Amino acid sequence: MLKITHLAHAGFLIENDKESLIIDPADNSFGYEYKTETVNYLLVSHNHFDHNNIENIKVEDNVGSFVISKIDSYHDKEQGNLRGTNIIHVIERKILEFAI
Repeated sequence: MLKITHLAHAGFLIENDKESLIIDPADNSFGYEYKTETVNYLLVSHNHFDHNNIENIKVEDNVGSFVISKIDSYHDKEQGNLRGTNIIHVIERKILEFAI
């Protein structure tokens, strides 16, 4: 089972029965106070205060049930000159893997 919880602004907690990840944790001014959270993955799309509040998030080893790839992009229409670069995270969940 996959559970997706909106935390604040662009922040989400994504969990399955084995692992969890947080993406784009905002600072506490957005209404969600991050206490010490422990996850297997921590993803930040860009280095702005409303996406990179990582101080209270602890990352443990992961078991590989999520496969994450990154696509480099820009945060504006001016090739990043106005607001910088951005990372688009593609998150896949392994459902079945076996060998015969």
